[in-house]
Amino acid sequence: MSKKNNDLLQTLQRMEEKLKNLSRENAEMKENVRSRSQQPHPQQLKRPTSLTDLSQAHEEQEVEFLKLQVAEQQGIIDELSQECDRLMLCKKTRRKPLKLPPKVRLLLPLPFCVFYSVSLLCSMSPVTHCWSSGVVNKQ
Repeated sequence: MSKKNNDLLQTLQRMEEKLKNLSRENAEMKENVRSRSQQPHPQQLKRPTSLTDLSQAHEEQEVEFLKLQVAEQQGIIDELSQECDRLMLCKKTRRKPLKLPPKVRLLLPLPFCVFYSVSLLCSMSPVTHCWSSGVVNKQ
């Protein structure tokens, strides 16, 4: 039951975030429309009469373009920040896995293991080569 509640809560939070984003985008679009309606349309602009007028018009266009780029990049930064915050929230709500105690292993010294295994091999078969002595054992 609590898992279902958590899922519904997360869905609600995502929808609220979407609503905030859409509201913000709507406000930005309204602001863009207002600023465009206050500026004269390109057809209504007077023709530049000199090179200074032409360079000023070009600079104004560049400034407008850069403002739009900044607004777009700020929107991307905001979206990424929200996504990062959401992921951090999800990470905090996860449970940490239980740590199991380490496995206990019996460690024997290597020379003892080799000697023991070689001596077992020598005693089990009637004809074997013992690596340690190099002698063939016949029983």
